[in-house]
Amino acid sequence: MLRKDHIIYIYSLDRFGRNKEAILQEWKNITQNIQAHIVVLDMPLLDTTQYIGNLITDLALQILSWLAEEERTKIKTRQREGIEAAKKKGKHLGRPKTEITQEFIDAYNDWKDHSALHYEKV
Repeated sequence: MLRKDHIIYIYSLDRFGRNKEAILQEWKNITQNIQAHIVVLDMPLLDTTQYIGNLITDLALQILSWLAEEERTKIKTRQREGIEAAKKKGKHLGRPKTEITQEFIDAYNDWKDHSALHYEKV
């Protein structure tokens, strides 16, 4: 459990959320409500254990959280475009269907009815 004066180390700011609001809300909750410290490993400027001035930290946080949200949006767009292109080419997406045998259905029904421990069959 994170408590006052604990330090949480995260690799990157985008680990706090998928959009700017979520990132800022998590940051505020940890630094103001819980009063713990945050060290962002890939951005030394975002280290609340060192006093470098709230204005600079707040500005960097705003910019970097916006960039994280933009990157997430780009990823989702590229993914959607890739899926659409694959569908147009007729490529199958997802895992192949699994055949369910009658033996499995019987074992499942026995298990469901609590009549026996037939799940060992499967």
